[in-house]
Amino acid sequence: MARPLAFLSYRRDDSHAWAALIAESLRRHFGRDAVFVDTETISAGDEWPAAITAALEDATVYLPIIGPQWLSVHDEYSQRRIDLPKDWVRREIEHALGSRKPLIPVLVSGAAMPGGLPVSIAELPNRQSFRVEDTADIRSLVDLLTNRHGFRAVAGDLDYPTPLDRQPELAGRELEQALLRLPEWTRTERDSTKGKDGIAVELLRVYKFKTFSDTIHFMMTTARYIRVTGHHPLWENQYKDLRVRLSTWDVGSRITWKDVRLAEYLDRQYREYVPYDRGGRAGPE
Repeated sequence: MARPLAFLSYRRDDSHAWAALIAESLRRHFGRDAVFVDTETISAGDEWPAAITAALEDATVYLPIIGPQWLSVHDEYSQRRIDLPKDWVRREIEHALGSRKPLIPVLVSGAAMPGGLPVSIAELPNRQSFRVEDTADIRSLVDLLTNRHGFRAVAGDLDYPTPLDRQPELAGRELEQALLRLPEWTRTERDSTKGKDGIAVELLRVYKFKTFSDTIHFMMTTARYIRVTGHHPLWENQYKDLRVRLSTWDVGSRITWKDVRLAEYLDRQYREYVPYDRGGRAGPE
């Protein structure tokens, strides 16, 4: 029996941050192969239309992520993208409706179910929507996929990349000097099967925001820099708080200068952060 697959459809200019958060939450629970997101699942060199078409065929359930601008996003000629037959979001929904498989519109950021749709997807508002406002709602979405659509939780540890970077860990006086540069961070230890001698040594800080949306926006803002550097934090969002743990997996989960530089970058972005509702945009300086 084929493993269930959730196909996430979204508009980058409307709900990219929410789509990324929902996808990551579903993957953490059901496994990476249980979720398809075009920008994350399609590898370099793949034929993009063919990959999307194959995923549409394989999908168990379709989850279009709909934010406030989903309907009004337009192209360079001021035409609504949804009105264009070649628009991929429209084509994905057309395929989902035609398949008669479960389609669950996921409404985010206070969005309402859109009206005034092209005839080919006019049936969309007839599908019962699911509103997501915070992480509790995402957990409810996980429960829905589990109880109604055959998804199953996976056991095991998170994926880690192959160790490549062998730069030395910071210890003794060198680590003390590094911590002086990071007054808001603390050095912590915890049990970890991935850490040297069963222990992970990490830098830890909790960032606090005024709203849940700001927390998610900050994560997406800094994610572009993180992706470029190839050094990823272990972070956890709980409502308006963001807990960040930094260590270098390649050297047995120990602190290196890579962690110090990333901590300094995150601190700088936090000091300069512009709340999303005041015009903040995803992308590092």
